[in-house]
This record gives sequence, C-alpha cells and structure tokens, in this order.
Amino acid sequence: YYRHSGRLLSTGKPLSRTTEPFEYGEWQLSRTRIQRTRALSMRTRSHIGPYENVPPSLWDDLHPECKGLDITQGALVGLGWDNPTTTPDQLLRFDAGVLVAADHATLMLAPRYWAVTLYTGTFANLDRAYHQIALQTAALTGAQIDAGPILEVYHSESLGEETLVRYLEVFVPVRLDDVSCSPHELKRDPHDH
Repeated sequence: YYRHSGRLLSTGKPLSRTTEPFEYGEWQLSRTRIQRTRALSMRTRSHIGPYENVPPSLWDDLHPECKGLDITQGALVGLGWDNPTTTPDQLLRFDAGVLVAADHATLMLAPRYWAVTLYTGTFANLDRAYHQIALQTAALTGAQIDAGPILEVYHSESLGEETLVRYLEVFVPVRLDDVSCSPHELKRDPHDH
C-alpha cells in the first residue's frame, strides 16, 4: 500500500531479521510483537490519493528543508491515516516524514503501544503483506487494533526502485485490554520510563 524507504527509526530495539520469519514466497514477515514508543516528533509532507502513488520526492524535499533550518534529522517514516478498504483511493491521506527534535516538528505522535512487524521484500508485494500483518495483529492476546495512523519505518537509504528488497517495520496502533500480554509479547522502549 505504501511506497517508500529510509533510515532506521530509533523507537526501540529493531526486530531481528533472523527471528523465525514467516515465508510467503518472495517476501517474509517476522512475528508480530507489542512495543511502546516514546513521543515521536517529525516534519512531514502530505499526500492525498492512492498510497501506491506517493512520490519519493516528498522525502527528498524534507532533506534540504531540514538542512536549511539547521535541523538534525533522523529516520524516514511514512504515516497512512486511512484504511484503503473503506476509503476511496482519491481520499487516502498519507504523510511522508523525517524524525526531528520536538521543537522543529510539524507533527507529533503521543507515546503509545504498537503491534510491530518486520517486512522483508519488494514494494510490489507490500499490499499482500498488509493483509497478513492485520491477521497477525488481530491474533495477539490482550491487544486490540486502535485508532490512529499506521506507521512505516524504513531500513534503507534509497527511495524508488520497486524491485529492491526492503526491510521495513510496520507499526499498527493498538490498545492493551489489560496486563495479560505475556512478557515475550510485550516489549518496552528502553528510553520510555
């Protein structure tokens, strides 16, 4: 659904690429786990329309903007605000973003829990992966999918090129029903106290 790449987001310990992935032919997914992130602040550029039409230039424009304002920037991220199965393509909202210090942010996300899954594959298979990520997230004990954007975090330095294999983490917002999540499912951000 979303087309982009970028750098590792320091929201906590990244998922291991060697942890028993689920194989789906040309792509694979890690097991889904729960993680709490601290507040995330970012500068963003908005796009309205089909997620697959988000241009890499949205991220490219953020680099000179940050440099011109002497802003130290972090990872590249993407935020999908609408469900493509219930929202018409022409109304889908997406933000391309780069992590920055809070005082330079145009968008802030509050600390929260996420269901996190590492995707390995090309952008061409990402739409199929999202279906499986939703199933894995729904199967988590003690967590329910919550309102808010889906966050993508890119583990790549390049943009574009549909045929490159990517590593990206998909963060689905969740709320915890109670403290019944087992310790191996619940991972806290080491920076969150």
